[in-house]
Amino acid sequence: MAVEQLRSWQHDIAERCTHLTESIFDRYMDEDEALDTTDMMEIQNHVHRLRALVEYSLQDEVRAKVLLSAVRDTDPYLYKDLSDLGPRGKTERKLTQFKLTHAAERALGSTLPTFHRAVRDGSFLDNITRVDAAVDIMVQEELILPDEQYMLYHINKTTAGKVRAIRCLFRCPTVPDEAKASIALILAVYNLHAFGIFTNDPDGLLETV
Repeated sequence: MAVEQLRSWQHDIAERCTHLTESIFDRYMDEDEALDTTDMMEIQNHVHRLRALVEYSLQDEVRAKVLLSAVRDTDPYLYKDLSDLGPRGKTERKLTQFKLTHAAERALGSTLPTFHRAVRDGSFLDNITRVDAAVDIMVQEELILPDEQYMLYHINKTTAGKVRAIRCLFRCPTVPDEAKASIALILAVYNLHAFGIFTNDPDGLLETV
């Protein structure tokens, strides 16, 4: 029973409890000190760490009950939500495509070909300074997955670190090309200063295809 419930909730626990990871692990160990989570604690990305804990707990009924109890005690609101409304399930990446508005193309003027070339090859990444606002748009549009969000928001806290993480995304074969193209365009529009263009309204320079 507990194993089936945990299997149904596994993605919601991994993706929606990262703000309480440490508390969940503490509560889990308090329930049974024999449960070995040592290796999991070394996993830096909390989405991956919680997924590992879920996989470990799915191995038998006792562990499943312990984890469900830990989630109930640390996040009663999520537990009630899952009980009453059911799980959302694993987040799927959306492939929303964007393009520049006519106003953006006019603002770029003669630099438009250079802009498009830089977006395609990623060369503009060396000169960007605004990452968080662009990542907020990617999260809103579900272009990046919860583990990628965690990597960009919590593991890499400096601009240089975030840029390295974005480069990793661009190299990742499991990230669809359509998503990479949208991510690159959003980043470029939020960093038009790299092309000598300055704007206070980058949101107004993009539209969906």
